[in-house]
Amino acid sequence: MEALAATGKGGWIVAGRTTTGSVGGYDGRATLLGANGAKVWDYTYGGTNDDEFYAVETLADGTFALAGRTKTASIGGWDGWLVRVSADGVWMGESRFGGSEHDELVAVAVAANGDVVLAGGTGSSGAGLYDGWVVRADKAGAVVWKHSYGTVGTDVILDIVALPDGDFVVGGRWSDGTFGKCWIARLDGAGRTKWNWLSPGTQGLTHITRVQSQPDGTIAAVGTLGDAATVFRVDGAGRNATWAKMEANSPQPHHAWATADGGWWVAGSSETFAVVRTDAWGHFGCASAGKCAGLSHRSCQDQNPCTTGTCEPAKGCVQAQNTDPCDAGATCTAEDKCSGGMCQAGLPKLFSQVKGSAGNELFYSVQTTFDGRLVGCGIYGSASPWLVKWDAAGTTVGAVPLPSGAGAATGCYSSAEFADGRLALAIFRFDGTGALYVVDRNLSQVGTVPVTLNGAGTRIHRVKAVDNDELVLLGYAADLGVVVLRTDDSGKPLWSKKMGGKGDWAYGLATLPSGEFWVGMALGGTPHVARLGKDGNAKCKSNCSAASRDSSGRSPPSQTTVRWWPESRAQLAPAPRLPAASTRPATCCGRGRASHSTTPAGIALAGHTQAGASDQSRDGWLGALDAGGHLVWERKVGGDQGEVLFGLAALPSGGLVAVGYTTPASEDGWIIRTDAWGQLPCAVSGPCAKADFTSCDDGDGCTLDVCLPLGGCKHDPVQCGGGKVCKAGVCGL
Repeated sequence: MEALAATGKGGWIVAGRTTTGSVGGYDGRATLLGANGAKVWDYTYGGTNDDEFYAVETLADGTFALAGRTKTASIGGWDGWLVRVSADGVWMGESRFGGSEHDELVAVAVAANGDVVLAGGTGSSGAGLYDGWVVRADKAGAVVWKHSYGTVGTDVILDIVALPDGDFVVGGRWSDGTFGKCWIARLDGAGRTKWNWLSPGTQGLTHITRVQSQPDGTIAAVGTLGDAATVFRVDGAGRNATWAKMEANSPQPHHAWATADGGWWVAGSSETFAVVRTDAWGHFGCASAGKCAGLSHRSCQDQNPCTTGTCEPAKGCVQAQNTDPCDAGATCTAEDKCSGGMCQAGLPKLFSQVKGSAGNELFYSVQTTFDGRLVGCGIYGSASPWLVKWDAAGTTVGAVPLPSGAGAATGCYSSAEFADGRLALAIFRFDGTGALYVVDRNLSQVGTVPVTLNGAGTRIHRVKAVDNDELVLLGYAADLGVVVLRTDDSGKPLWSKKMGGKGDWAYGLATLPSGEFWVGMALGGTPHVARLGKDGNAKCKSNCSAASRDSSGRSPPSQTTVRWWPESRAQLAPAPRLPAASTRPATCCGRGRASHSTTPAGIALAGHTQAGASDQSRDGWLGALDAGGHLVWERKVGGDQGEVLFGLAALPSGGLVAVGYTTPASEDGWIIRTDAWGQLPCAVSGPCAKADFTSCDDGDGCTLDVCLPLGGCKHDPVQCGGGKVCKAGVCGL
């Protein structure tokens, strides 16, 4: 027996493996027990090789999902295995997941929509020799998404639980190659990591066996820390962590079930197999619990986010100061942190900073990561790819010039984040070739793959992460034209598509919810757009007609906006047009000279203006369009040293981050953070610093909604010109 689950009718279903009556070596086995413990049915499932179950869950319709691993008709040594059986144990179907190495599934949860979410480990993908693995499958057993999680060491997920808000929490073991750590992580509904919590590193057995969500929003877990059975608790944001080792003679936990009062039933092995019932603090004897007896985890919390409540048998509840992130309530600070039991305000969140060395540096792109950090990608010292990670206040938390490799000097054009926090980097060389780098969340390089098509080097311009830890790359080859490639997370090509010919360029790439792609490019000097299916086959090219709308009903852009439109994710209707404003930068949307980001209010733009012939006359430029394509605001940013903005990202909490370069002497990397209306610093933004993109939206498409530091929201009417009048957000006769 490896797993059991309640049936909802007072009975239990038990799953595992057996050699009794098997077709191959081992067969998966499932047994249904009634409310009185009597066997209702007992069946085996499998083929001509080894097949095993490690997890089982009861589904809403009374059927059962069994998860494990199989060697029968496997692609690699073991494949992950999902089997559905009816309430009577009748086979309903199976799905196999995996690659060329060992892959297995050891835990199962059910999403709110009935999808089955499976967890375990994979050797076929990821950063290390073996990584944690989560697969989401629909009711038919088809993959919705699958992702790996881990480091260069050996990592595995041993349990998963669904949360009421659609997120998932996983628990297992995380290893850096030297020490093992107990690991709890929260994933969103698409499998992207929201946070990781890691215990101190230890030798010996160290892992989480079981995770459970609690009514107070915390996550409870049972596992082993340095060979000692241990109970854990973290809050819903992965903070306020507590853990307590069980008594010396407690069993090593193999299975565990949370109780309504915050305690645990733990089954495992000590000198013999044992089952114990603990309180919330890991005690399973009244004498050893002392003053903790009957105290829940919640009863020891004092509602101060800067203290963490624990319990000591001799004292009862004890408050310990922590250094967790917090919210000091200030209008314009970021990275607020607990200190001395109180929440202390952090640094100003609106800033303009210069990064670099004595050489030439610049940033081409910036993105926000799932854990709230910022990542900039560019060139260091005129010769090497450059990757920098900042916190929300602009403090550098990691920076590394990456190796150039053989050949010409190189740089990093754009980045994309995998579900586990790894970053894929589009690397170009000035000799016209390119490569794909993959780095872990600590910016350590874990892989380099040259990108080629038909033997010719391909310069990569854009990279996007898509489902199943796959990547879509957009670039061009000198003699071939525009190239779109889809690869796995190691850079192995899955398909490639060529468009145009010699001298043609690629501009923008958008991935749509339908799984299709929009590509912006210049063919023969003329802007073009193409829509590609998941397999890379073109759905339309050039002047895509209204009949070629994507699955969400969006139509393609006009020719005048094709250069930047694809990366706006095509959500504006009708397709926006850049207004002929007097301060509009001539290079705003030109090749290699601009960026844009979709916001809840429309599209934000970044570029530069140039008043004279010298580079020193350049200024950074920011602007925003509403959903009707009207210019809402624009402003110059920078000083008198020649500034250019290349990359732009909209922050989920409101505000913009833009990167490029400034030239006080040589070129240096430049990063700015503004409020949602392009204003900085905090003293200029005032109350607008805490507002998001829609805070001033009055619901009228014919007004331009902005936030002013003095006076707050303002709503000016749209000026159409040419005798036209704005109606329903559109200028017409």
